[in-house]
Amino acid sequence: MRNLVMVLMMCGAAGPALAEQSATDVGNTGRFEFDGLPHLVSPGWNLDNLEYPAEAITIETIGDNNRGLRIGRPDASQAGRYTITLRGSTHDWEPTEVGTTHSITVRLAAKYSGSAFVGVSIPGGGALLDLGGGNCTLWQRVGDSDQRVSETALVRQTLADWRADALHSYTLEWTPTGKPHDLPCRLLIDGKLIKTFRGHLRATPFDPTLEISFENGTGTGLLDSVAWNINGGRTKPSQQFVVERGVRQLFLDDFGVERLTGLTRELHQPQRHPGNPVLRGEHPWEKSSASVYGTMLYDAASKKFRLWYLCSPEPPKSGRKWVEVGGYRRVTNCTLLAYAESDDAIHWTKPELGQLSFEGSKQNNLIEIGIDNPEGVGVLFDPHDDDAARRYKAFFWDRRLAPPDDATGVDETLAKVPVDPPGLTDAQRAGGMWVAFSPDGLRWTTHGPVLPQGSDTTHTILFDTRRKMYLGYGRMGFGRTVALTESSDALRWSEPRRVLACDVADGPGGQIYGMPTDLYEGLFLGMFWMYREGTDAKIDTQLAVSRDGRRWRRVAERQTFIANAPEGSWDDGMSRAGRGINVVGDTIYLHYSMVNGPHRSPQFPQVERKFPGAIGLVTLRRDGFVSLNAGPDPGQLTTKSFTSPPGKLFLNVDARGGDCQVEALDSNGAVLAKSQPVAGDHRRMEIDDIAHLGKVAGQSSIQLRITLRSAKLFSYWFE
Repeated sequence: MRNLVMVLMMCGAAGPALAEQSATDVGNTGRFEFDGLPHLVSPGWNLDNLEYPAEAITIETIGDNNRGLRIGRPDASQAGRYTITLRGSTHDWEPTEVGTTHSITVRLAAKYSGSAFVGVSIPGGGALLDLGGGNCTLWQRVGDSDQRVSETALVRQTLADWRADALHSYTLEWTPTGKPHDLPCRLLIDGKLIKTFRGHLRATPFDPTLEISFENGTGTGLLDSVAWNINGGRTKPSQQFVVERGVRQLFLDDFGVERLTGLTRELHQPQRHPGNPVLRGEHPWEKSSASVYGTMLYDAASKKFRLWYLCSPEPPKSGRKWVEVGGYRRVTNCTLLAYAESDDAIHWTKPELGQLSFEGSKQNNLIEIGIDNPEGVGVLFDPHDDDAARRYKAFFWDRRLAPPDDATGVDETLAKVPVDPPGLTDAQRAGGMWVAFSPDGLRWTTHGPVLPQGSDTTHTILFDTRRKMYLGYGRMGFGRTVALTESSDALRWSEPRRVLACDVADGPGGQIYGMPTDLYEGLFLGMFWMYREGTDAKIDTQLAVSRDGRRWRRVAERQTFIANAPEGSWDDGMSRAGRGINVVGDTIYLHYSMVNGPHRSPQFPQVERKFPGAIGLVTLRRDGFVSLNAGPDPGQLTTKSFTSPPGKLFLNVDARGGDCQVEALDSNGAVLAKSQPVAGDHRRMEIDDIAHLGKVAGQSSIQLRITLRSAKLFSYWFE
């Protein structure tokens, strides 16, 4: 039985009906009452293990007018691990301010034979309470070592009637000093001080966590409530709404929304190109499959689309169990990186690169990268690096896959082909995550493995200009979910941590097969592959959004972004978006994998495909992922307050059947300026009537109120 993880996010995804909705975020002080199944009571909670039996998660009455969450089987018939987590990667929960006392209080009871943890982790250290086995144990720093110390006797000296299986309020306080080995902590039970101690050391995670976990035992736990007070309750800068000049404000989340009245949120699907697929595997080295386990980027200087794509060769007709690639033997289903260029993303050329031999010839478009089986090569064009030799960066999984020792189809000449690449170390053979650098995106120097984890999916590498940090996405040891690793130099990477997973709302066997991720107008936008293993075993594409690359939320109530085509089509089984949101003019260009038939699964152990995997093109209106819509009755968006940047206000709005009007409000809600109604379809509409809002009445902070009638609003911005 795997984990049941409930992740508390900063705020939940908004539903399609948004009338009279006020958008709020979970702040640095908060409380949650477990009086209902968390994912149903609050959109901030996420259930993350579909294999866990539903009958073991129940709501029960606790006294008058109170209920709690029971986790585990009362008959103690099964052991397992059940975890509730408030994680920095999904919430602005960073209790690390030096000199400030932070606290969490959990009211719970534990009748559990294993470990029943309440734990806080911050970079380098933490405080951990264990109520398992009827005891009260603290993990703490004693001298120069970390020890588990039973404090049961000390607790009973203060609270004579204390029992682990009765409901009590447990408070952990900690005051960071900036030194992981010196973390002053206090434990209070029912408001009474039990002990002052030093927190334990731990490997540095990049995201602080609060965890309530029942592990490796039998029995149950009962949760009544959890409350927290961190950073003195002050709002962090990352929680403040800032509108930067030239950055478009979209509506994939509610971060900049104060109120929505009479509006609905619509997710717009991109349009398939009628000539799809636009790229197929036509050569022997790519004939089995060509797919988007790679990247498409638009090069504005050359005005060309550049595509790095994964391909697999056709097996030798002689029955040989290997192919020669790069001067040695590789498995016949090996994955290779190929390259193509296009002026229009429709008609592609595959230049002869002369880098990597395939079956004795370098006359191909294969790129020499990795050591044997590069998979999911994410490519980043990085103008921020001062080293021109590192202008392009790649992040991918690779390991040595040795072909079988079989002489079928091997003649005297072929027998001389080396079995292994020269000089391969054990670590390289075992594989993991690799990086590579290039001055031009064609000639690469490989480094690695930089992480030992495997990651059988597509990958992304991005550069966060605000934090000056590289972000890498993949599976990296977390199965079919999304994990994140970070690096300041693209060589030394943090321990991966899971940041997004499916939950019960995704249906039986719902999994995230991969998530190509890109930066778009200041947002991290993930186009994840929704795999429904428990039903039709097909894969389509949905959207997730993040403001920092760590804390993710689903978009538009999980509506499908790229749906599968009708039965019998080239892409009726899998439609998987590729990495690379490319804006050219007023159009977004995306490529995607086209696969006929479902994924092989227990329900579909054998799948006959009519067509090999290929690559298609879809296009979308600029900013056109999500719109706020009004019908004939007016609807309104009121933004949060922000400091107006210098420049003029622009809208991306479709009001062909109605109109749109903008008002600027002061901090008291009074109207400072008002535009004339705007009609028609405009992807870049200047609002002349309220230009240069920063100068209006000397206001340092304003709000916008946008009224729509039979119209769709996609974005607004200043320039």
